[in-house]
Parts: sequence; structure tokens; C-alpha cells
Amino acid sequence: MELTETRIRPEHGLLIPQNPVSCQRFTRYFFIFLFGWTLVNLLQASFTQLNPDEAYYWLYAQQLDWGYFDHPPMIALFIRLGSQILSGELGVRLLTVLAQSISLIFIWLTIRHWTVDRRKLILFFGIAGSIVLFDVYGFVSTPDAPLLLFESLFLWAYQKYLRSAKWSDALLMGLFMTGMLYSKYHALLIIALIWLSNPRLFKDLKAWTAGWMALLLYAPHIWWEFQHHFPALEYHLIDRAEPFQWQYLLEYWPNQMAALNPFTLGLALYIFIRYRAQHVFERGLYFIAGGMLLFFWLMALRGHVEPQWTISAAIPMIILIYRKAIEKPALIRYIHRFIFPTLLLILLARIVLIIPISFLDLPFYGHREWAAALQQITGNRPVVFMDSYQKPSLYSFYTRRPAFTLNSIDYRKNQFDIWKKEIAFHHQPCVLVSTSEDPYAQAYALSHQQTVYLHFTRHLPTIEHIRIAFTLPVRSLHAGEIIQLPIQIYNPYPFAVNLQNEEFPVSLNTIWIHGDDKWSMPLIAAQLPPAIDAHDTIETTIQFAVPDLPAKHVHMGISLRAGVIKPAFNSSFVSLHLQ
Repeated sequence: MELTETRIRPEHGLLIPQNPVSCQRFTRYFFIFLFGWTLVNLLQASFTQLNPDEAYYWLYAQQLDWGYFDHPPMIALFIRLGSQILSGELGVRLLTVLAQSISLIFIWLTIRHWTVDRRKLILFFGIAGSIVLFDVYGFVSTPDAPLLLFESLFLWAYQKYLRSAKWSDALLMGLFMTGMLYSKYHALLIIALIWLSNPRLFKDLKAWTAGWMALLLYAPHIWWEFQHHFPALEYHLIDRAEPFQWQYLLEYWPNQMAALNPFTLGLALYIFIRYRAQHVFERGLYFIAGGMLLFFWLMALRGHVEPQWTISAAIPMIILIYRKAIEKPALIRYIHRFIFPTLLLILLARIVLIIPISFLDLPFYGHREWAAALQQITGNRPVVFMDSYQKPSLYSFYTRRPAFTLNSIDYRKNQFDIWKKEIAFHHQPCVLVSTSEDPYAQAYALSHQQTVYLHFTRHLPTIEHIRIAFTLPVRSLHAGEIIQLPIQIYNPYPFAVNLQNEEFPVSLNTIWIHGDDKWSMPLIAAQLPPAIDAHDTIETTIQFAVPDLPAKHVHMGISLRAGVIKPAFNSSFVSLHLQ
């Protein structure tokens, strides 16, 4: 049965499309297509090794909390629940697979073009399957997967609310906004774009109630951020900022074409430009899809933009392309001619993820074999990596043995800095994955192409979270100037920290940073005691020479270094001008 569409004006005065004729919403054919889609994702999830970020989120799931350094906790809950049902990669990805299938059901409900016509079902599933990253998040467990689920639920509830203005639909909106917020911080942008697309919501008591409900349910995560000094805010808004580079701006659209499919994205952009939104809900779809794409293009002015950051545009694109194609036969011809053939390429790419190809370096290859080979050498000893949250995560997942990372100023902070796993292995023998410059390290061949340098430690140094405080009375220094600076060193650990270590001699360094460039400079003089007692603070004076650097505006800090382990994040940084 074909449906005709009229428009109704609910009591709050918004034009919304309405199907006046009731019909069967879901047919046998819809569920046949959905079953096939789900089965493909289950097979992909079972036979594709985890990528490094998935292993990192698996570690999240081992220690459930209201928040994590990089993200809200929804992905950790997804993985925890799936892993309790099934083991291995499929357990990590089970809820992700189911989440996308549920998303497709609610996207179909939101489209409201229910039909028994198999050609239209092929059109719907073909458009969805053509968006590359939408396919990826049908089996890869990252925060984007639950975000897409709750975005589809939110848009469905929002359309229901526009039709009915009922309290029940407003509360559903609030619940699904909460789900988005607990999935990924991009949810804030989705919510803001919907409100901007419909200014009447600012005067709507029920919409405000939904917003306050979401904020109240989100309060535990906000409190977690406050307790941990807002690490996500600092990381995403400050630490990721980089000096402007034309490369970031110019690579944005090619990356989006690869991530969203150039033919599908091209058609979506054509629809944005060629056709005006016909009603307020459709205007919201325009705002989300177009707003996401434009917002992150602007973000390229301050650094590299990951292609997946715009994945929230995928659901509005599916709805808009399908609805416009049903209205415009010329668009259906375009989809058949240009978009459908790309489905074969996508299917081929998915097969390649399962069957490794030697000349391709993809993040799904070889992790199980690498971890097994490394464990054969290290045995049951804890393994310590430097400047990598991904390698200890993969090693822990595939061996179920403890591993963690020591982060230096050459890398970035991550969840391991919050966990402080090194405390549990203080003064215990560990294996440090080191470098060829380490005199205590031995070379081992993991494969014919990979050599690893392992340092079997007598006891691991624990200086990562020692805090150094100082105050510079001036903000302008001259190259070559000798500075004497009083500092305070605080030991936050529940044990004394030994600073005189033959295996890992501890030294103080000044750190100078300009953009991506970092310089570590030894001091002229510093007096350190043999050890710092637990929770004790010592005061000393250091002497250093201001280096002659190519940059004039720099950030300066002070760091501890233990042997071959690079300088850690021990102090705050101050902004200076070098003359």
C-alpha cells in the first residue's frame, strides 16, 4: 500500500508530515533485510581482530566508572555487558552489532514511509550501507556506536513530540539525550543544533523539562569530571589544539568523502543546496548533518580533525536521501548508477579486514600474534610500555596479563594516568618495552620484520605522578641567562620514592614546548635527597640556563626523568617570551 502524506499543525503550531492511512509498519521483508544486515555484522565482529582503541575501551569495561579520561562511560558499559554474554572479539562487539540493528529500526520508523515494496527496502538499506563509517560502527566498538543508537532514538522521539506535544514523548527525548551524552561529547552539538533549528523549543516548558531531566541524569558524570579536575575538557579543548596548518583544512573534505562515501555525501550536499526543508523536523535534520560537517571543518583551523567526528551526520543523511529519492525519481536513478556499485567495494573492504593482506597496514591486523609472541618472552611478568595507551591495551586483551604505559611529555595523558597502575607494581620485577639506547635492554625478534628491546627490571621506578611546583617571577627571559629557581617536590604515593637508582637514575630537566616541538634541557645544578617519603614535600633550588631556541614564545615546565624513561608530566607549564 502506498501512502500519501499530508501535514498537520499540532497545538504548538508546527508543520509536521503525517501519514493519514494506517498500514503495517514492519513487514517480513524488512526483517529479512535486517537479519541479513545483523548476520553480516556478527560475522565481521567475530573474525576481525580488535583495533587498538577497542582494546583500550575493553580496559575501560574492566573498571566501570562514571567517566574516563577521553570519553563518557557508555561504551564501557556496552563492552562489559557483551563480554559477560560472549568471550573474545564478539563479546566486545556484541552490543554494538545489536545497537546498529536497533538504530535501523528507529530510523525506519522516523522515515515513516512504511511499505511492502521490496524495492524501497533495498533503497533504504542500500543508502545506509553505502555510508562507510556507518558500516564500520556496526561492528567496531567505540563511543560512536552507542552515540548512533541514541541519536536514532532521540530523532524518533523528537519527531513524535513535534506531532503530539505529549509529556511522555518529551520525557523520552530527555532519556535519549542522556544516552547520547553518556556516549560521546558530540551529543552536546547534536542537541544544540536541534534547538537552534527550532527556536520555539526555547519557549516550550516540556522541552525545557526534557533538557533539565537529561542534565540531572548526567550529573554523576559531571561530578566525576569535577573530582578528576575535568580531564576530558582539558584534553579535547586545550591539549588537542595545534597551530594552524593548511594541511588540516585541505584534507578535511577528502577525508569526509572517504568516510561517508563520496557519492552519498555528494548527493546529501546536493539535497542541502537544492531543496529547502519542508517542515521543522526536516530542518532539524538539515541542521544536524550540515552543522556537523561545517562545525568540524572550522575545527580544522585548530588542528587535525578525525574523519569519524562527523558520524552523527550519517543518520540525517540516510533519512533525507531516502525521502527525497522517493519524491524525485531522478535521485533514485543516481543512487542505482553511482551509490549502489560502491556497496561491492565496501563488501570487498570488509573481507580484507578479516583476511590480512601483507602489503596493507591496517589497525585490525596481527595483534593476537604479536601479543602471543611477546608473552612467550615475558612470561607472566607485568609488561610496561612507553608512550602508548594502545599497546598495553591490546596486550592485556589478548594475553589477559597486566600491562600499562608510562606517558611522557612526548606523548599525551590518557586513562592510565588516572588509573596509576604503576602503584601496584612498585618495586616489583617488570618487563619494560624499551629502546636500543637502553644499556639494560636485550633485542628479541617477534617476527621476521619486528624486533623488540626488552628491559627486565629489578624494580620499576615510580615517579610519574610526583608533582613539582614553582613560581617564575618574570615572563620574559634572555637566552643564556642563568636562573636560580626554588621548587617544591611532592610525593603523592603511599610509599617512599627512591631517587638514587642505579638502573633508572633520576634527574631533573627543564622542558620547553612550542607547538609540536619539545626540548628537554639538563640543569646546571640541583640537589635531590636519596628519597622522598610518602606524602612528603621537599624544597630545593635548581639552577638552569635559558636555552637559545628557534621559537620566541614557549611554555616551560620542570620534569623528572628516570634513566631511559622519557621526562614525565610532573609540573604545570608557564608561558614565556624568550629574547
